Amino acid sequence: MRAIPTTAALLALMALASAGAHARAATGQWQIDPETIDPFRLSSGEFLDANPDGLLYEARAAYEAADYERAARYYLAALRLNITDAGSIYNLACCFGLLGEERLAALYLLRSFRAGFDDLDWAKGDPDFNAVRESGIFVTLIDSLESARAQFADGLVMTYNEAGAVLPCWIRAPRPPTDAAASRLVVGLHGYGSNPESFSGLYDRLEQPDFVFAAPQAPYAFSLGPGLGYSWGAWSETDSTLWSRAALETEEYVLRVTENLRALFEADEVFLLGFSQGAGFAYDIALRNPEAFDGLICFAGHLDTTWVSPGQIRSASDLRVFVAHGYEDRTIPFESAEEAVAVLEDAGFDVRMFGFTGGHSVPPEALEAAHGWMNGD
Repeated sequence: MRAIPTTAALLALMALASAGAHARAATGQWQIDPETIDPFRLSSGEFLDANPDGLLYEARAAYEAADYERAARYYLAALRLNITDAGSIYNLACCFGLLGEERLAALYLLRSFRAGFDDLDWAKGDPDFNAVRESGIFVTLIDSLESARAQFADGLVMTYNEAGAVLPCWIRAPRPPTDAAASRLVVGLHGYGSNPESFSGLYDRLEQPDFVFAAPQAPYAFSLGPGLGYSWGAWSETDSTLWSRAALETEEYVLRVTENLRALFEADEVFLLGFSQGAGFAYDIALRNPEAFDGLICFAGHLDTTWVSPGQIRSASDLRVFVAHGYEDRTIPFESAEEAVAVLEDAGFDVRMFGFTGGHSVPPEALEAAHGWMNGD
């Protein structure tokens, strides 16, 4: 594909997109004439009921299946319902990168940064852009974003300090409540960028949940466009100690949440569950503190054996473990699950492995398998 090597090409692309937007807005192609709206009709507000989640699920599924054109269609459809979703705009750019569409990849990457996506280092190394990385227009965009970042950071100094905080925890339980359900507690750690409200929705995917599900909020907030995402860890290019300090704080926090909830519900059994980044922390926390949990459930996670020593792993071998992972997971490869299972089995663990067709997700069949495993199936 022909490279476009000049800064003028990028500026022209930006100007073209901006001009098109103004033109469409001026002609009403993106608007509805307010004078034509009947505010007393029940159907006038139906657009408020639209939910992009189903479209985003289809977009991610198509991406994992390497059908990038279909994924782009569904991302565009979802973004019409939420134009400020910076993460999905970035994913759309990735789709065009994988399709080799350098102009569209650059345009949507630029739009994702305008919407609030700011992880330039990730974008620079993202393999989804390998096919367009050397194109002139993409190189120029990255250079422009780096220049803007350098200008913003000039003279800016940041330090990190511990501070106490009171964080929310979403709790779901069967209705009507039962003594049996209250005696079993599952503490769930959401993925990077997610939140406890969204993660607690896993509970609704089970046919007959018989436990209390608690989803605490991760302690480190960051910008996701107009909203916030949350992380279980924190890191800094200028402070090499920050990750370990933050991880230890997170470990103490999760143990404190677990202890408080165990007492609140008088739970006889406690399971620690995690997805993606949350699963990585679940591995670490449970294996380092096996006395706090009766079981460990990890979806699409990675076991970091540099953080948990072989001796700690062997000492935790009485802990039951369930591992689920998608064969087509592009975020954390399926091999990560196989490696974790091998390490645990070598240390004497009773591990149940559940592989499924799909990507970086928690499908209903994996949830039901984990639920059955909890019940001894």
